[in-house]
Amino acid sequence: MLTIRREQFAVFKPIAEEVFVTSVVDYIRNEHGVRTIELPDGAITIDAIADATLRTMVKGGIEQARRYDLTSKSAITSYVVLMFLTAPNFDHHPLIQHTLLDEGLDPNLRLDELWQRTVDQNWVAVRQSYDPSEWQLKTEEAGT
Repeated sequence: MLTIRREQFAVFKPIAEEVFVTSVVDYIRNEHGVRTIELPDGAITIDAIADATLRTMVKGGIEQARRYDLTSKSAITSYVVLMFLTAPNFDHHPLIQHTLLDEGLDPNLRLDELWQRTVDQNWVAVRQSYDPSEWQLKTEEAGT
């Protein structure tokens, strides 16, 4: 029987994380590339965002999703996609925040529950409070 030691697992974890980031970036580009989003410097389509910048944005979204205890790849991907489709700060809306922090729900099912608890007006409010400065745009090349 093959046993992977903790030290070996630690070596593979960053590689697996980069593969996951790449899969989310590819999904966003392939499925939503023509979508226009607001960055601090102005509006831009997702396809026009530099690869390094988009990777940084996705990594920031993944970190944000994990702060809500999301662990499944599908839940984390859904969270990041919601950032791009609605607002990078969508989680600041009181009802959405309440659902994302609801300890009575499995964290990986909280996004599914959002669709049950929210109405169109909630999402209009999210879009109206869109804050482009919420995108995490510091690049790794700059040492951050």
